Amino acid sequence: MEGRGDSNYSITRWPFLVIAAIGFLGSSAPISGQIFFIDSFNPSEIDEINGIGFDPVSGHLFLHESFNTSIHEYSSTGTLLNSISDPGSNGNDSDYEFAFQSININGTIVPPNSLLVIDGETDPQRLIAVDKTNGSLLASVNLAEPIGVLTGGSFHLTRQTFITIDWNDDLIREFDSITGNQLNSFGFGSGWDAFFSDVEVLGANDNLYLVSDSQNTIRILTPTGTFVENIDVGSLGVSGMSGIAFDDLLGEAWISSINGNIYHLGGFEAIPEPSTLALWGTGCLCLFLFHRRTSTQGWVI
Repeated sequence: MEGRGDSNYSITRWPFLVIAAIGFLGSSAPISGQIFFIDSFNPSEIDEINGIGFDPVSGHLFLHESFNTSIHEYSSTGTLLNSISDPGSNGNDSDYEFAFQSININGTIVPPNSLLVIDGETDPQRLIAVDKTNGSLLASVNLAEPIGVLTGGSFHLTRQTFITIDWNDDLIREFDSITGNQLNSFGFGSGWDAFFSDVEVLGANDNLYLVSDSQNTIRILTPTGTFVENIDVGSLGVSGMSGIAFDDLLGEAWISSINGNIYHLGGFEAIPEPSTLALWGTGCLCLFLFHRRTSTQGWVI
């Protein structure tokens, strides 16, 4: 295994502000480009991994083993760094997510870079926010029926909603994070099925990326359900996919699996660096807070 050290994600003391015009439709680059294998690791402490989240500030991964009572924080090279209590029901229908901005969950403003948990085991099913360092509860909201069983989810920055995947009903479901009301739902399209599964929003193009242990492809849909394409990752040695998390600033994906492997893939669209953001589309004027990485590879919001 040739891992990438987390020194790429250490940050300087002083953040700075960048004002940039960002298009709602993202960049004009190809959807998937040439996806390639970077590396992988298999954490010895856990086995069947059902959920994964990527922390864009530290570059660490947050993993959950089926029926484990803890969420485990790992370096990008597979070193266990910390464990916190899982605020869900400790089953195998859950997912983990970070958002660049603060989010209103049930009337509580949750700080940026908090750990978001989709809990598909409880009745009602819930969206939960916790402190990533100690697991303390920040906010939660019950998600409105009808729902089968949710196994994954991702905050959609442009739509300001939470997108989830329902393996039992083979549907994508969109929720209001403030009220928990269900706003929309649609199917995956023909020839694709979910079991252990996840959905993640790619920040560079706003599209939804679906994975499942029963598939060897990543399916891409628009936020309203139009089919875009399938990406074959089976040929890269990826199997048993249960979760996906993006490093949006490098255009890389971290994929968990029920076989215990964590796969690291590159070649996805990346959000442009600050110097090029003003040229990226013609949409709204947005204000972002950036921290400079010590590496020249990119930037952390």
